[in-house]
Amino acid sequence: MKSAYLSIPEIKGKILLSPVGINHIGKREIINCATVPIKPQEFSTLSSVRTDNQGEIIKEQFSIQYNSTKKQYYIEDRNSSNGTYLGNLNLKQTGIQLLNPGDKIIVPLERKGKLVQLEIIFQKEEKTPQQIQDKNLTISPEEGVEQPFLFDNKSEPPKHQKRAKAKQEVNISPSGGEYFDPTFTPTVGPDSEIQSMGYDFTDTSTSFIVVQEKVPIPKNCFDPKVAQDLGLDFSIVYKLEMKEIWHILIAFGLLFVMIYHTYVNFLGIFSLITYFQYGVGLPWRDVLITPLPTALVFCITFICHELGHLYTGKYFQYPSKFLLVKRGIKLTVLAALIGIPIGLPGAAVSVGVDPQHDKDKMGAIKMAGPAVNLIIGLITFIIAVVIPQTSPLLKTTFLQSAGINFMLGGFNLIPKEFHGFAMDGKYILGWRKKLYFTMLAAFLIGYAGVFVLTGSPEVS
Repeated sequence: MKSAYLSIPEIKGKILLSPVGINHIGKREIINCATVPIKPQEFSTLSSVRTDNQGEIIKEQFSIQYNSTKKQYYIEDRNSSNGTYLGNLNLKQTGIQLLNPGDKIIVPLERKGKLVQLEIIFQKEEKTPQQIQDKNLTISPEEGVEQPFLFDNKSEPPKHQKRAKAKQEVNISPSGGEYFDPTFTPTVGPDSEIQSMGYDFTDTSTSFIVVQEKVPIPKNCFDPKVAQDLGLDFSIVYKLEMKEIWHILIAFGLLFVMIYHTYVNFLGIFSLITYFQYGVGLPWRDVLITPLPTALVFCITFICHELGHLYTGKYFQYPSKFLLVKRGIKLTVLAALIGIPIGLPGAAVSVGVDPQHDKDKMGAIKMAGPAVNLIIGLITFIIAVVIPQTSPLLKTTFLQSAGINFMLGGFNLIPKEFHGFAMDGKYILGWRKKLYFTMLAAFLIGYAGVFVLTGSPEVS
């Protein structure tokens, strides 16, 4: 009887069996791989292996193309209109060819932030009935007839192949790394660099060569040297090595100046208009002092929003940190000098969250920021309502806090993407629509309540 095996020189040790947590190249689903652009000369061919509908082993070739708009190279198949993404690489299914013994299968994977290729060699070998018996397998009554080790979608797997599923582990030689039984779907243990390798014998529509190199993200991944070793791109971050508290304080200060200057401009213009119309303007002391509590409340609101994202990410065991962004700092400084509210100096960052495979966690992390604003807004609105009319300044301060929280939370629910940065609403809407519209309605109702209460005689 003929069987197939893979010679994997880079893998050493024992392969443990597990049917879960495997990414199929045949299904065009690969995660945690290339995160950097590549050049055509780095790869001659990229290949995946699977079985076709007739049970034949086939190899699919990928070619590398260049996108002049995005200025990135990607893997493409002109025969398919659909595809997914391998990091920055656009992966689409390609044309097929039969896989013959001795063929090399080149699979792309990431190693320390660089896209590298893993070479796998496909082989076949003859097995005697005694060798099969030694592996605790039963064979068909036609003992002398060679049995195919692949089959089409309409046929059932042979009984001896069904029985093989019960086996718990397969040993490979440390030197050659040969995997002999294609009926298993093995994964490499956690000590290995390569997470999984194998194929599902019973699923002829998918790949049977499966490779995933998943490097666990350490808690100190924000250390510049560790980030560089992992291939994490923090080039947009301002002074990654700086302590988080300084990132927060600088963001707080920049936002404070921006909001304060904006409010001063507004009151100054309003004062000039009233002066030319009625001959009386606002006292300059009021113009300079009145914006202080508003700017302070806005900054606290923003930081609380980001801390909501931050601690939810930490709750799910993702390394998380508030970081200043270079472009955001420049924009905020410019806005602070001019006096317009368009700056965003930084944000909470959680490393390792996959929007496709960790949809619930990503949705919860994104929801946490607006949820914090909603809670603070409701609390401060209730306090503003119960504060007596004898304290109009205190009442106005809490009312401003409620309004700013409702405004900021509602703004973040916009389901759009600006300059490559997706708003919270985009993820929440894709995660749970009912929750999204419930939160949106709550923000609108809350802001309407603030507007009505602001026009009341005691506040006016």
